[in-house]
Amino acid sequence: MNHFDLTLAAVVALLVVCALFLLRLPRFSQSDPAPGIGVPRMLGAVGALAIAISLLPRTFVAPAVSDAEEAELHWHLDYEDAWKEAIKSDKPIFIFVTAVTDTNARYCEKAVFDLPGVQTELKRYVRVKLYTDWVPDTRLSREESQRRGERNQRWCQAILSDYTEPACVVIKPAADGPFENGVPKGSVLAKHLGIIRDVPEFIGLLRNANHKAPRG
Repeated sequence: MNHFDLTLAAVVALLVVCALFLLRLPRFSQSDPAPGIGVPRMLGAVGALAIAISLLPRTFVAPAVSDAEEAELHWHLDYEDAWKEAIKSDKPIFIFVTAVTDTNARYCEKAVFDLPGVQTELKRYVRVKLYTDWVPDTRLSREESQRRGERNQRWCQAILSDYTEPACVVIKPAADGPFENGVPKGSVLAKHLGIIRDVPEFIGLLRNANHKAPRG
């Protein structure tokens, strides 16, 4: 498990404990009188359990590829670094709009991006993750990490008028510079907003966008 998995697992455990507390469980002696449970406590317990159950599939998703295969899929954390590689390799850029606290984004990473068919298509792109809360780069101070997260959020709002998280954007970067008016410069070839539920459709989106990308 990475630290995202551990955090989600801890949240699930706390929600279950909270539900048991609201239900006044466990009872350690059958001779104890059964305590009364009011409607508010019952509703709170049901709500906590419902949230815990909804988080389970996003917390414990088995990897679809080996660690060696996953290691081949490198992600930039800064757009300008991705732009430099894209211009050098003449590839389009795949932007994954995410957040450290976004469980839907973690689901996409585990249940979709790790699939061999998806990885085959993603390798045709230069990949970058734009975190919109704070950038998990150990080389950055906490203040700089948050500042870049806020900057990434402004970029995503400029690129996507109907911006949401998570989101996937494929762009053909401009050759004369990474930015224009303070935002990434290039042509948007494809986009997908929200959690990825239809994997074949997503693979088709990646293929079509790559074919549309002008070369040279």
